[in-house]
Amino acid sequence: MDHECDASIYRVLSDDDEDNNNNNNNDDDNDNEEINSFQTSDDAANNEVQSGLPNSREISIALSLFRHRHNLSKSCVNDLCELLRYLGVKNVPTDFRTIQRNILKNQENILQGKKYSVCSKCGNKGNIKSKCENTKCTSSVNHQSISTELCTFKLLPQITSILERHAVLPQPDNDCSRISDVQEGAVWRNIFSQQLVADPKRQIVTFLLNSDGIVLKKSSRSIWVSCMIINELPRAIRFNINNVIICSISIGSNKPKKTEFQSHISDWVRELRQLELGFYVSPPNSNRIFLKTHTYLIAATLDKPAQALLMNMNDPVGFYSCVRCTIKGKSVQSGNGSIRVFIRNTEDNIEDRNNALYDKHLLILSQRRSKLKTNEYDPACGRQGVCLLRDLSYFNIGQSCTADSLHNVYAGTFKRLLELWFKSRRQPFSIHKSLHIIEAQLDSIRCPSTTYHVPSQLRHFQTYKGNEYRLVLLFGYQSTSENISYHLIHANPSILFQNTTTLRIFMKTIIHSLLLSIIQHKCTTFNINLTVQECASTSNLIKQLVPFVNTLRKYCNRCNTSIPFVSIADIAYLLVQNKTNQWTLAIDTSVYSKNQQLRLFEIAKYGKNNPLVLSTKFPFHSEIQYSYSNLLKKSLITFMEHDIIPKIYLKDKNFVVDLSSISNPINTLSYNFIHVNLLNQHIDPSIFYNPPTNLNIDRNLPKSKHFNTTKNLNLSNPDMQIFLNFVENIITSEPTHQGYVHSSIRGAYNRNLLFFNIAGNYRFCPKKNDHHKRNTVAIMVDTKNYTYCTRCKDIECNNTILSWKKIK
Repeated sequence: MDHECDASIYRVLSDDDEDNNNNNNNDDDNDNEEINSFQTSDDAANNEVQSGLPNSREISIALSLFRHRHNLSKSCVNDLCELLRYLGVKNVPTDFRTIQRNILKNQENILQGKKYSVCSKCGNKGNIKSKCENTKCTSSVNHQSISTELCTFKLLPQITSILERHAVLPQPDNDCSRISDVQEGAVWRNIFSQQLVADPKRQIVTFLLNSDGIVLKKSSRSIWVSCMIINELPRAIRFNINNVIICSISIGSNKPKKTEFQSHISDWVRELRQLELGFYVSPPNSNRIFLKTHTYLIAATLDKPAQALLMNMNDPVGFYSCVRCTIKGKSVQSGNGSIRVFIRNTEDNIEDRNNALYDKHLLILSQRRSKLKTNEYDPACGRQGVCLLRDLSYFNIGQSCTADSLHNVYAGTFKRLLELWFKSRRQPFSIHKSLHIIEAQLDSIRCPSTTYHVPSQLRHFQTYKGNEYRLVLLFGYQSTSENISYHLIHANPSILFQNTTTLRIFMKTIIHSLLLSIIQHKCTTFNINLTVQECASTSNLIKQLVPFVNTLRKYCNRCNTSIPFVSIADIAYLLVQNKTNQWTLAIDTSVYSKNQQLRLFEIAKYGKNNPLVLSTKFPFHSEIQYSYSNLLKKSLITFMEHDIIPKIYLKDKNFVVDLSSISNPINTLSYNFIHVNLLNQHIDPSIFYNPPTNLNIDRNLPKSKHFNTTKNLNLSNPDMQIFLNFVENIITSEPTHQGYVHSSIRGAYNRNLLFFNIAGNYRFCPKKNDHHKRNTVAIMVDTKNYTYCTRCKDIECNNTILSWKKIK
């Protein structure tokens, strides 16, 4: 793992001196000839040896590039090697296999590091593991305690590898009214404008730094990792583990000390300074052109302990410990001890930290002759020493550190509020008597499947971790004060549908065809190839297109599609990010279901007071007055009063357009519709639902079991066969509500649970104490406790608290 900094790597970092060197050589040609005329034959021989001939590896690389440039075959390369050897060229490989061996020999890994041993006594960083290299240290003979192992890694190979695999986001537009990512912020725009003055074509890449540690209690070891991510990568892949740049890793018995941590980061900070000069990289879709890229560290996201360590400041509980300003704070009595609070008063002389203030404080530290006493005024405002990040061009000490929401908001303010609400007594703000009610409401919320640690019950909030406070505070939080959703009704529809089922299939089919049209189009900025299986599902198409969304929106506005006046850039806006920054469709296809009626004008959900009314905030045509009946008709997708409007039907699992009432159907089909025959090629057969026909709803006939022999029914398990008869007796007990078992499955986590999904007309809801009209139910059986319950699938019903009954 050991390495020395290879100077050849940084030959490409800056080419500013290359032209100057060439000019100087031209001016000194005559001088060189006079000097060479006085050289002896031995000197000439030495110069020939020093200049040297290309070795076998260098020739192999040249031949490999030559083959790649001209698309030569392996046999052609073999003949070329033979020709060069015949012409007397030395060190030529024998054939193509030899070229491969020469290139792959001693191939450098992307993750190249150097290992140090840091003395636990004096903090000296050396290469000897058994003892400290500092002769004045007490551990110079051997380490008296376990030393810290530090590994620092080269940044350039990692950065080059990432930039050659992924295209960076395009430069943002000049609209400063919105900020949706780092590139649209003031810091990035300032860097970009300054760098454009030097070179309008240069490519800029910025980093976000994170440094944090973890304690392994079983082995009593502390691991501290510093890493970076590239801000210009699409957010969907920005934080992937393969795109993380590892700066350094330290493993020791304790957390790194402030006095030694700056030496831990010195190697990769020095390399960051060199990378600011520029290096060459060939990004994807660049036609093998190398672009000069300049990289800058612009921000760091750190928790409070890491801020104090990396910025070399007082600990978070000390005076002047705020990393963004010079507020002192004060001690306040709390129980048997005291705590530090930071309350900003207008009369306090508080300054925002920046590079100029850092330089001023560092000058004060250099003039300090003795250590400060307790409660003595600190003119350096908590600064304890040098921060090497100050040497970087665009890292602003203080302002480049983002706010620590984990400790400030979640485990700070919110934790304190919970203590005031639930631990205080006889206070107007105390709600401790309602703890069980709030706890039940929180327990009824089902966290997303991506939640790796579900919070404990609210009564145990004092033992919460910071992430648990965050989930309790933010889950279900509304982004606006008004719980309003907006529905757009097209006032002049040009097409109608047979029913909601036809609309559901049409929407899913057209979305798939539109996304597939993006994949199939080729241009200079977009060119990917997928197999037929990879293009089969809409979800997989979304996954493939996510890294290119911004590129498609900006550069493919002239890439036409089969739809008139619709470009590839327009279709790319079908993909949007939700509240959790996950990419999804802008159209919620779940509303186009068989069991869901689309909202009509002035219609509210059952039991809700939320009718669909005219918006007062977005009056598209405020001068036009619509009557109630007119608006109601326009909210119908299957309104058939006017025969002049074309209609889409489903016939033999294909779309059919009825144009019989159109005066000029040829022009209408050419300009207003997508070609239906092309759209029929994208219909997924699995979305068609064939309802069962063996249901008995005749009251006069005796009860009968309507068992549907579907492939989803698993009868291989003996428990399934035993309880199947019991379930069928329940769902066929009412003559007017006959049902059948559509599918069955055993629980994945609790193996004692059996799930029977019920279809047909049996839709009994325990909460409603009656049957639903459309929604289905499931019967759950606990084979261990010999109990069962019915779970309704209606989202309006509260299914988190189930009523279990004994099986008789």
